[in-house]
Amino acid sequence: PEELLGRGQRRKTQSVTLRNYVTNNAQTHLLNKSGAKTLYPIANYVSSGRFSVPHRAYLAAIVDNVEPKSFKVAYENKRWRYAMRHEVDALEENETWILEDLPPGKRAIGSKWVYKIK
Repeated sequence: PEELLGRGQRRKTQSVTLRNYVTNNAQTHLLNKSGAKTLYPIANYVSSGRFSVPHRAYLAAIVDNVEPKSFKVAYENKRWRYAMRHEVDALEENETWILEDLPPGKRAIGSKWVYKIK
């Protein structure tokens, strides 16, 4: 039999990564700022009602730790701004680079921040 490919045709399986996690219905303001829309929010299907209040607070704190995908989104968060400033300070203290004037007609190479929660 020919396998159907395309949107809505493939066989759907549960994410291996999410299979072992307990999820909750905590809402985060960060998702709304980025403009992301979830077609099927997990909060509509899973409840945290059985968790104790301290456990719900812990789960909400975990959900709030979102890795930004862009500098603009990271800069909106005070903790990420502090982390970026700390990183640049460490690079300067270690004399990672030396600022130089570019030769005429040359452009600087690009760079990109990568945001990870350790």
